[in-house]
Amino acid sequence: MNKSTLGFLETYGFVAAVEGLDVALKSADVELVSCEFISSGIVTVIITGDVSSVKAAVEAACIAIDRIGTLRSANVIARTDDQVLDMFYKDHNNQIEDLGKENIHVVSKVQNVTESINKSKETDDLQINDLEKTEKQENTEEVIKKEIVIKEDIENKDGGLNQGFEVEEIIKMSEKQLEALKVQELRTMARVLKENHKFSLTKKQIKFSKKDELIKAILNEK
Repeated sequence: MNKSTLGFLETYGFVAAVEGLDVALKSADVELVSCEFISSGIVTVIITGDVSSVKAAVEAACIAIDRIGTLRSANVIARTDDQVLDMFYKDHNNQIEDLGKENIHVVSKVQNVTESINKSKETDDLQINDLEKTEKQENTEEVIKKEIVIKEDIENKDGGLNQGFEVEEIIKMSEKQLEALKVQELRTMARVLKENHKFSLTKKQIKFSKKDELIKAILNEK
């Protein structure tokens, strides 16, 4: 489209200006440049296109404006000087540029907010992972402590009776007295002999030997 010609429609009232613009755009191959609000209800609509199109559009718009409102003035500037065109399009381009800058600023703010949210999420994930690791470590330590306690209890039950038997007392016991004792007591006596005297069985054998085997080994130490 050749945009060398400008057409002006000045009305009293915004409704008449809109009606005139609508008719102008529909009646010829023209485009809207701007719509200016002056004062006291005066509105100026500026259109552009080639000479014949702008003239036809302005004439049709004037008829439409007169029908519903008040036409204040109308004018067509054919083959408008570039400096005059720049006066209108410069403001239009500046508005577009400002809008682009504003959009860039908005996009930048959105990106900053998104990065902040992502960093916050990463921090939360790290804290959750650290918390889970700490909980697992505490649970593991607790299990180890319980296992140690259970092991100590077993050792106390299994070997904590050493103080109840003396080597001399064990050696003096008869076969009948030994048979009257429990297997656990015989194992305890065998450990006392193993630690403080001499004994034919190893610690592993003491742990798994039967009652008669323990009694025979104890009697052999006399």
